[in-house]
Amino acid sequence: MRKILAICLTACLVCSLTACGETGSAGVSSAAEKAEAAKSEAADSTEEGAESEDSKAYETEDDIEMWTDAGKGEYKKTVTVSNIEDFINAIDNDTKIILENGVYNFAGLDAEKVNNPWIYIETYGGISEYAISGVSNLSIEAEENEVGVVTEDPSSPILRFEYCSNISIDGVTFGHEVDPGSCTGSVLALSRTKNFNVRNCYMYGCGTYGIDADESTGIYVTDSDIYSCSEGAFLLEDSDVIEFDNCELYANEGFNLFRIIDCYGVTIMNTEIRDNKSGYPGNPIIDTDGSMNIKFTDCTFRDNYIEPDPDELPDVVFENCEIGGE
Repeated sequence: MRKILAICLTACLVCSLTACGETGSAGVSSAAEKAEAAKSEAADSTEEGAESEDSKAYETEDDIEMWTDAGKGEYKKTVTVSNIEDFINAIDNDTKIILENGVYNFAGLDAEKVNNPWIYIETYGGISEYAISGVSNLSIEAEENEVGVVTEDPSSPILRFEYCSNISIDGVTFGHEVDPGSCTGSVLALSRTKNFNVRNCYMYGCGTYGIDADESTGIYVTDSDIYSCSEGAFLLEDSDVIEFDNCELYANEGFNLFRIIDCYGVTIMNTEIRDNKSGYPGNPIIDTDGSMNIKFTDCTFRDNYIEPDPDELPDVVFENCEIGGE
């Protein structure tokens, strides 16, 4: 049923996009002083919570459970929106945003109409790129799982989060509406972000990666699909306490399906990994350079161009996994 829903929703997105207008005129904006202060505070918090390579081993299953519960906060306000401009302007601390059904296309957003100190805007070549910066305790939720958030800019992530904490996204489809193979931006990008929760979402290419995280802690992706990405399912760098649970990762390409660089504590469980063209001779499907405590539990690998070979991946633990099955 999830696959059928994903196919139908993607078709609806394409149809809706044909009715979209031209990209709004570009503007130049920067974060206000309070955003800069929040960014500094978030950076300090991230650095205080970041362990050295010698001390990361204290993380336990109890720590992971604590992180998962940490995002279930109370919100001071709830805002319902129906277009991309209202969505971006509604982003704030301690806020739940409900997206009404439809397509939210950044091509229809005029940067000059963004009036939000938590949004950093960088404009180049007439194209604006947006980042959510310094926000804490934010929920983005689809009204009825019929919401698409897209961009027509191949170089930008759909949503970028910097110096944020306690972020929750539920029931949204994210993707690039550009020709396959032309993307240089990932779908969801995180930098120095803490406790990031994705549930019941679809992330599709040709974004380079479904999740691209750097210097972040506590990333939880549950009941979600990543598909048709051009460089792999996810890229994780200098990050720890990361969990994928009950996901489907399929039809992705690239030299490595999973790039896990200098990370600690990455767990993929109850996940189906199939029909990926990632991995080439000399480039294994899983790259774990400089990482520790990487585990696949109750996962199925099938019909991939290259299947993982546990004997060649001594730094990865495979527990009750089916590899290369029909």
